[in-house]
Amino acid sequence: MCAARRPSVGVDFGTSTTLVASTRGVVPIGNDNTFMPSLVGYADDGTVVVGERALDLPDGRLIRSIKRSITDGREYVRVETPTGVRDVRVDDLIVELLREVGRRGARRGQDVGVGSLVRLGCPAMWDGHQRRRLLSAAQRADLPVVLSTMVDEPVAAGIAWLSQQSTLDRPLRIVVFDMGGGTLDIAVLAVRGGHHKDVSVLAALGVPEAGDALDLAIAADLDFELARIGVDLDALARPRRARER
Repeated sequence: MCAARRPSVGVDFGTSTTLVASTRGVVPIGNDNTFMPSLVGYADDGTVVVGERALDLPDGRLIRSIKRSITDGREYVRVETPTGVRDVRVDDLIVELLREVGRRGARRGQDVGVGSLVRLGCPAMWDGHQRRRLLSAAQRADLPVVLSTMVDEPVAAGIAWLSQQSTLDRPLRIVVFDMGGGTLDIAVLAVRGGHHKDVSVLAALGVPEAGDALDLAIAADLDFELARIGVDLDALARPRRARER
């Protein structure tokens, strides 16, 4: 099958959530949502669980924002398992998460295997090594992606927005701010043409501070305000869970 006739699929592996979309629209891969939480952890029997199944795991067995480990250059993450605390390879856990994405897509009638042309998003600020780590994990999860089919996330967002616009009557420059859980990415796009738009990427960059950092700042403020009115989180039965919530 030639590339032009292969169905085009986008996979957005985000820090907080993961989504799949095709030319027909968003593919609902979540149990109750269009998205799947980007969560991974260990069940009581020692198996790796991802998505909604990981939500109710004990704190030590649940790993949030696993994608940030690539941004931060971490190869391992420490996690509790039924057999004790272990240092687990980050990339192995990402493989399990992406495999589940493929399975859920297939159950919803959307092939994300070799029969599809899969575009995989990544932060604009990632360097070559970071991109290759995600690429390798995706290939191990049987997603047919190569470096040329990886797309900077703010560029993908800008193109998606442009696809919903009518014919352009003049050239445009647009700035895209893509604030996710782990990175804030920015792209500047130059757009020309009418119905068939010609898009050039003038710049794409970012910083490793976004939603997770904002969550921590809000949580610190709440901790301070609760202490001010006499609520001591450390005195609760499960202070770590309270802070996580």
